[in-house]
Amino acid sequence: MLNPIKFFNKYIHMRIFKIALPAFVASLLLVSLVLAQPAPINKPAEAVGLSTERLNRINPSMQSYIDQGKLGGIVTAVARKGQLVHLETFGKTKVDGGQEMQPNSIFRIFSMTKPIVSVALMTLFEEGKFHLDDPVSKFIPAFADLKVYEDGELVDLKKPMTVEHLLTHTSGLSYGWNPTHVDTLYARANIFEPGRNLAAFVERIATLPLNFQPGARWEYGVSTDVAGRLVEVISGKPLDEYLQERIFDPLDMNDTGFHVPKEKHDRIVTVYSPDGKGGIFPIENPFTNAIKSPAVFFSGGGGLTSTPLDYLRFAQMLVNGGELEGTRILGKKTVQLMLMNHLPDGMTVGSTNPGAGFGLGFMITTELAHRPEMGTVGEGTWSGLANTFFWVDPAEELVSMVFTQFLPHGFYPLHREFKNLVYQAIIE
Repeated sequence: MLNPIKFFNKYIHMRIFKIALPAFVASLLLVSLVLAQPAPINKPAEAVGLSTERLNRINPSMQSYIDQGKLGGIVTAVARKGQLVHLETFGKTKVDGGQEMQPNSIFRIFSMTKPIVSVALMTLFEEGKFHLDDPVSKFIPAFADLKVYEDGELVDLKKPMTVEHLLTHTSGLSYGWNPTHVDTLYARANIFEPGRNLAAFVERIATLPLNFQPGARWEYGVSTDVAGRLVEVISGKPLDEYLQERIFDPLDMNDTGFHVPKEKHDRIVTVYSPDGKGGIFPIENPFTNAIKSPAVFFSGGGGLTSTPLDYLRFAQMLVNGGELEGTRILGKKTVQLMLMNHLPDGMTVGSTNPGAGFGLGFMITTELAHRPEMGTVGEGTWSGLANTFFWVDPAEELVSMVFTQFLPHGFYPLHREFKNLVYQAIIE
């Protein structure tokens, strides 16, 4: 199987590239901001079973990426048992002339939009507006006549595409970057054509065949964009409004949205890419700068911008079982349902994620022995194209994230290194 991440990185290059603050300063910043939750760093890490000495190993590892000119800036955060024990910033928002990186610097989170939109859809599930096994066509009639491309011909569906198929990426929908006939059709259809809104995007997708029968395998694709459209259809509100009302406002995620207002542009982190000479260069083009203008296409799969502080609140809500500071977004059992593996036995998350399954919007660790880094069975995680990364570990009551802005995805082992540095700090 083709490695989808490697192919997407190549796709992005072809389509787009043709083209430290000390710990106490970060703590003071948190105390001064209303957004700073979990609670500011005011207890030693040992109070929540972590080693301060071991957590301090994170800093030189991250700083080395800055000192070697490999990345422009990084933010890292770790919270356990509701207590923020690590929040560090490295480098600048822009190497030449940018601000010092801050916990409220603004990042393109790309596919880390998916967990947020999945949570939004599940708020409607809790209200009894749909069942997971409901056909998508019940809400979007254009999906009633889907065909599947098999062995060189178009065949009928063996069973309907369901809402659960969308949330688990087993729908048969693709992204258009694999060397298959269906992906070629995606490319020809120019599905991400500028100016097309979410409703028009989904209607266009529904005219294309599926790569496989729904439920037959896992494949990363536009499933969560369709899930975002379901939020619109079922709620009767545009996706941006629904997210604002049901997630961003209740959680005080004041810097998260589908575009960055002009007064916040100075906080946007520049995206970098390797220059082929051991250094990096800034990527300034319509792809990276689109966030500076009001959005037309509310992409549930990758359109949001956010800050480490904002996303920390979202992630902490999940670890808390759906609640933060007295505000409940989801019920405890719904979060548990989302953070369990929904793939059938033997089905894997592509070819590059051994020991992993998929829940409702998150990759789920199912077997530690075959994972490339430390962790806990049952943790939920996902990352964004420009190398933002987070995970939630309910068993350890742990939230961790590392944010940078760099393409291609996975070029450096930053995520893996950071994750190991976090888990090795657990002492009880």
